[in-house]
Amino acid sequence: MPLISADCGIFISGENCIKISFFGERGFPVTSELLTEIMKAEPAETVEKCGKINQSTSFRSIYIDNIADSFGGTGSSIPAGISCGNRSVRSLWLEFFTGEDDSLVFQISDDGQRVNAYSSQVGFISYEKLILAHALNLSQQGQAVYLPENFHYGADFLTSESPLKIIRFSTEKKIPEEVVKQRFLLDPLYMCTHLARNNIIKSVKALPQLASAKREITIDSVENIPYGKTILENDGRIIISRSGKNRITLLAQAYSSETAAELCSDWSEKLRRIGSQQNI
Repeated sequence: MPLISADCGIFISGENCIKISFFGERGFPVTSELLTEIMKAEPAETVEKCGKINQSTSFRSIYIDNIADSFGGTGSSIPAGISCGNRSVRSLWLEFFTGEDDSLVFQISDDGQRVNAYSSQVGFISYEKLILAHALNLSQQGQAVYLPENFHYGADFLTSESPLKIIRFSTEKKIPEEVVKQRFLLDPLYMCTHLARNNIIKSVKALPQLASAKREITIDSVENIPYGKTILENDGRIIISRSGKNRITLLAQAYSSETAAELCSDWSEKLRRIGSQQNI
């Protein structure tokens, strides 16, 4: 979105159940306040702004060329396997990766917005670890790194042992211009092409263990749900946000995948009981 200078973006996905996501001009999801206004809005009587439909092939070429220019041209394909259920997204990644290497495999979500990796040297690499690895590379170049407030708290404890300088920002407020310049937060393909060209394994090995579990929950009522809140536990933290009329997003963070999964499961049940007006 920042590349085409759009005021807003709407992403439609799903088959049996359609999901509509709204994004602001910086490329981040709209704030909870604005999302609530959208859900409560009445149909407009007149159209205030008109647009036009452009073929996605045009944006594809601009996008590919922009990433290639960011590291001085496409050059030879990077050895890495590519796994994605969306043929269109997979073909984008194959513009930069061979798609035929088992020692490093990127696993991309069908909407292209998240990526995990598997390495024969270090095993599973979560999306958060990929982001943090790229942040470390930027810090070695003397750059400060901007991370969202809800990004894993483990990143803050890394600063005492490395030159990483983290500046937290709220996605519920105006997004700083510096965040848009560090596009790895919003562009997994951009991030992974740069990581793969800068010794991704070395960067990942320098990181602590951290894990997250995320779940979308449909509830009867959001009236009593403490969304927009962060809840601290002895072994992790819970972040609750609103993602639809009767939907909330639950994010559990911990230092192990088992603990994160347990926290996510426990709090899913608690929030469902709150949503159905039962006592907990």
